[in-house]
Amino acid sequence: MSEPIKIDPDEFGDVIPRVKSDLTREFARSFLDEIRIAKPEFLILDFWPDVNYGYSVMENGAIITHNSWSTAKSPYFHSMRSERYRSDSTPNEFFKTWRLAADKFMEFIQENLPRTKVIVHKARNVAKYEAKDGTIKEFSSWPFRMNKHWEKMDDYLISEHACLLLDVINDHQLGIESHPWGKLPVHYSLDYYKRFLVKLTRVILEDKAKS
Repeated sequence: MSEPIKIDPDEFGDVIPRVKSDLTREFARSFLDEIRIAKPEFLILDFWPDVNYGYSVMENGAIITHNSWSTAKSPYFHSMRSERYRSDSTPNEFFKTWRLAADKFMEFIQENLPRTKVIVHKARNVAKYEAKDGTIKEFSSWPFRMNKHWEKMDDYLISEHACLLLDVINDHQLGIESHPWGKLPVHYSLDYYKRFLVKLTRVILEDKAKS
């Protein structure tokens, strides 16, 4: 929710078109206009990028997601000094900035989309995954340890801004190596997505019943 950053897309370097498009939208903050135009009835948020990447403050004052797979490898990122903040290594600084950004986003929703309901998707990093040979293996422990910070973010939006909760995860949830998007602690076995749709429908119907 910081100010837009003017940048030539070529400064993102040699990335695939989808990534360049995503970065261009993030830097320009154009997704805010997209939401305002779309006027969604419900808007789902989850904070995996916030937990996994944190953010960097650039030498010129710009604040960007510290995406280690794209932004942090770009010529733009390496053209100036920066300082990274993360919920585990710099929690006080991180959460001070994060809360301000969360409040600012919710103010944007209230001012521009007063009929839109925000749903917080309570996803989490899982500890284990099913390998392609059917065996159960463990991820490194760091993502799982980050869940306590993720929960803190979810709780803030729900308690301070009365967002709806979509809670699908359980203690036995596995990741899966054969996931279409690859092996990650948030790429779950496919049964998760069926439960997601069922619970999302329930959350929406229950909210409409109260209206």
